[in-house]
Amino acid sequence: MRFSNKMPLQCLAFLALTLLSVTSCASSSKQDESLEQSCFKAYFPGKEGARNYTKAIEACGKLVEQENTTGYRIYGLMYLNGNGFPKDKEKAKYYYGKIYEIYYQHAKQGFPMAELAISNIYEDSRGVYPVESNPDKTLFWIERAASHKPCDKGYVKQPEAVRRALLYAAFANLRGTHNNIRQLYAVDYTKAYGYFRRLAEEFNDNRGHLYLGKLLEEGNGVKQDLVESYKHYLLGDTFKKSTSRARKRLEKQMTREQIAEAKHRAKEWKKHFKLAIEQCKTQESDQ
Repeated sequence: MRFSNKMPLQCLAFLALTLLSVTSCASSSKQDESLEQSCFKAYFPGKEGARNYTKAIEACGKLVEQENTTGYRIYGLMYLNGNGFPKDKEKAKYYYGKIYEIYYQHAKQGFPMAELAISNIYEDSRGVYPVESNPDKTLFWIERAASHKPCDKGYVKQPEAVRRALLYAAFANLRGTHNNIRQLYAVDYTKAYGYFRRLAEEFNDNRGHLYLGKLLEEGNGVKQDLVESYKHYLLGDTFKKSTSRARKRLEKQMTREQIAEAKHRAKEWKKHFKLAIEQCKTQESDQ
């Protein structure tokens, strides 16, 4: 079975800039968040703006004093590229090193967002982080972030990071590739099925449903089950063209009774589904 390459792992290349910043403090105030935005926008103003290095140095400098990863990152970029500061790779490496230290400490404490950030660093250390690029460690940290189960501390605090990790882990095992460039890992359909199943069952993720449908249709990593496959194709409704073609293909192999059963199961799923994180909140309120 040939799987689409429309969801590559290169999404990780942008992860470090999209993750919420981490500070050495337990929490950050609204004032800190506003300062982070000022720092970020001064250096990344968008299509219509121009970089304001003076403002970036000022705003990001205050974040650096607070040991904030956004401040460290922008300062590192400015020294690396010679923007606002004289070009100085050693100083850039110092700030990137501070980022790694903070993420690694949070990752050891079991925060999935930091674990994904570490995986991103191992994906491409860019010659400035204190570790070398290592695809095996990239996958290790992705799967570690994906290992958080509903209602544990990391899951409750950062469910979106867990969802991302499950998605990245699922595709890595499905394709055996890193950034879709070349095969680096052994393809493991069984592990991929497990990750996609969690995406569907815990997050009602449309990609989870779509790829569960594909794996169940072909019997890759799981016993072939056309009724369950059809059900998940129905539930992956964001991908209407793909799922519509798949259902038409299955209908040629299924009886009317099987199709009716698949539709009934999909209806029951929608009726009773509840996000795993919401179930955790319910358990907390009952205690």
